[in-house]
Amino acid sequence: MKRIYLKAGKAQDVFNDLKDNFKGALESKDDEFNLTLSSGFAKGNIQGITFLDGITYIQFDIVFNDDVRLSMESLKTSPIFFAYCSQGTIQHSFGEQGERKIIKKQHSGILKSASSVNSIMYFEKYVPIKFYVIEINTAIANQHNDELIRKLKNTFFNIKEDYLEVSAQNSKIVQKIEELKM
Repeated sequence: MKRIYLKAGKAQDVFNDLKDNFKGALESKDDEFNLTLSSGFAKGNIQGITFLDGITYIQFDIVFNDDVRLSMESLKTSPIFFAYCSQGTIQHSFGEQGERKIIKKQHSGILKSASSVNSIMYFEKYVPIKFYVIEINTAIANQHNDELIRKLKNTFFNIKEDYLEVSAQNSKIVQKIEELKM
């Protein structure tokens, strides 16, 4: 199993970490990122864009040639992540000993970390994965997103523990992803 660790940070930092770990070619311009992977380790694309209002969108279309454990440092800003898997499966846990939950094909997930425990995603070798993530930074509020941030905080910040809800396809999440697809 290949183990990868990503530090928390800005999208540019995360994409640079991904490029270094996956041995890919990264193109970036104006907060848009395209990481092409074509090595013995992985093939595919990871694309992303960061918007001024604290929203980041990332799409993964990738196949690993080894089982992968991807550990991501927890962000201090308590973002909320909305994910959708359109192909393959992803396993997630909070920390090494945390309960693993599975996001299957045509399932959505909503994630909020309330602790400093890393989020860990597990991928199986030779299984094509397509999944999409919208990250909303709840520490950035402005005139464009103030109402959204307020609603998200009211909904998710009363939950004191780490939180991952997995359900059948959430049409609102899928609709927003379709609008953002690159």
